[in-house]
Amino acid sequence: MKVIFLDFDGVLYGHHDMYDDNFIQIDESVKKERLEQKIKLLGDICKSFDSKIVIESSYKDLIDEDTLETNVDWIKEILDLMKKNGIEVVGRTPNLEEVREDYNGNPPIWKEDEILGYIDRHKEVEYYCVIDDDDLKATHRKSDLDKVRDHLVETIWCGESKPYNEGLQEYHKEKIGKILERKIDREHIRRM
Repeated sequence: MKVIFLDFDGVLYGHHDMYDDNFIQIDESVKKERLEQKIKLLGDICKSFDSKIVIESSYKDLIDEDTLETNVDWIKEILDLMKKNGIEVVGRTPNLEEVREDYNGNPPIWKEDEILGYIDRHKEVEYYCVIDDDDLKATHRKSDLDKVRDHLVETIWCGESKPYNEGLQEYHKEKIGKILERKIDREHIRRM
């Protein structure tokens, strides 16, 4: 199975998809239209590369891990639009505490460890890509999203000079496709 680990902020919408240059919220219909465009592109990517979605956003805790349902309206809208666009959401990354009970890192949550924890628990995942606006560089300890950097497609949350370039863009599709051709080295994951 091919999986795309998906962040929300900076991927499905950028700063200017929500606010103007003066930090005033833009019209709701414009926000919705831009979100729909990004999710339509994501749907095209999933179909083109026969891939499924695992939510790795920091908002994942607002989504029930078993049912993949939420009571949060804006997340429900995202999940409904994904379904409408033929995108299959198969899970969300576990909380780090569930991955390593004795973890004492700083800060307490590291996305890459949760991603690797998901992969370790789901042997059916053979290929993966991470789409996130965070470059996942370590700041307080060695490695971090460095562990999955070779599988990362980095988007932009706030493009000051090019606001139209924020979030998931058509030009990301080629890189996503190339990454999804790399089979997981499970021995390498176990050593991390």
